[in-house]
Amino acid sequence: MLFEVLRYLCTPCPRQARALGHLSGLISLGARHRRCRRAWAPHLERCRALMLDAARACLRRRTLLVAGSGLLLDVPLEDMSGLFERVILCDVLHLPAIRRRARRLPNVDMVARDLTDLGERVWADLRADRIPDLAVPVPTHFLDRRDLDLVISDNLLSQLPLPFLERIVRRFAGLDAGELEDFARRVVEAHLVWLGGFRARVCLIADVERRKLQGGTILECEDPLFGAVLPEPERTWGWDMAPRPELWPDADARHTVWGYSDFRPKG
Repeated sequence: MLFEVLRYLCTPCPRQARALGHLSGLISLGARHRRCRRAWAPHLERCRALMLDAARACLRRRTLLVAGSGLLLDVPLEDMSGLFERVILCDVLHLPAIRRRARRLPNVDMVARDLTDLGERVWADLRADRIPDLAVPVPTHFLDRRDLDLVISDNLLSQLPLPFLERIVRRFAGLDAGELEDFARRVVEAHLVWLGGFRARVCLIADVERRKLQGGTILECEDPLFGAVLPEPERTWGWDMAPRPELWPDADARHTVWGYSDFRPKG
């Protein structure tokens, strides 16, 4: 824990990304991976395999966009760099270690961008002590690029609303829970509409269910997509995200993950 705190304090980061929890989220994710490395390994391997299958199915391999590249735990970056002329890693924040890894590959670019288009507005409202405007735009980032042959949404979908929900609830505890859940669902749906706007092949990996398990008994079950609906998956698997005692002394957290090497939104 002390190492995480020191890393948080010493890592350069834009003020907005720090305030909205993106830095602390990445640092916590890395720490959990170190503690749960063995439990996470099958999930990460399945993610890499799906991405590579999607890449090898592309007729052209000019540019790959990885949305939600994060810590690159599940991204076979070196393999993708060899397959594509150019690789773009896009996330709201790239930690120094990720930048160093990417710099070793001359055809890899990093773009720091909030793919929800909500961060600046929500942060401004919170700073002004205003209840944030919960309208959700449909992003247009990268849609005008004609050289994209593969877009990967990498374990990102369920994470998009969380920084906003956590900070809005913390500041304005009395807000209607149903309204906030509707906001979160619309953030998820806007990402799916964005993915549907690409001419490129789209690979989507997302967790669609979270369970708290005690042995074979389900204690809690949560929809991380807040009611947003996906088509039937090409592949599905379990992710032992937090085996005991990571979150609870006597229970495990297990996610259900859906994967698509050629995603097409419902509609």
